Amino acid sequence: MPYASIEEIHAAVAGSTVPRRFVDLVGRHGSVPALHSLQSTSPGAWNVWTFDQYAELVGRAAAGLQACGVTVGERVLLMMRNRPDFH
Repeated sequence: MPYASIEEIHAAVAGSTVPRRFVDLVGRHGSVPALHSLQSTSPGAWNVWTFDQYAELVGRAAAGLQACGVTVGERVLLMMRNRPDFH
C-alpha cells in the first residue's frame, strides 16, 4: 500500500485547523450527544452534553482566556483532572 508524501498530506490539510474542524462538526451535529459521563451523585445516571452545549462551553472558556489577556499565538498550559467538562 503506497503512503502519501508529506507534500500530499500538507496539501490535503491546507487551511484546516482544529478550531475550524470543531466548528464544522458542531454545525453538522449540534443536537447530537458529544460527551457522556457517569454522575457521581446518582449511580447509573449519566451527564450528557450535545455538540451545541459543548461549543457553548468552549466559547465561554475561550472568552475567559481572552479576558485574562491570552492572545493569538500564545501558549497556555492547562493542568486539569480527568473530567469530561474539562475537555
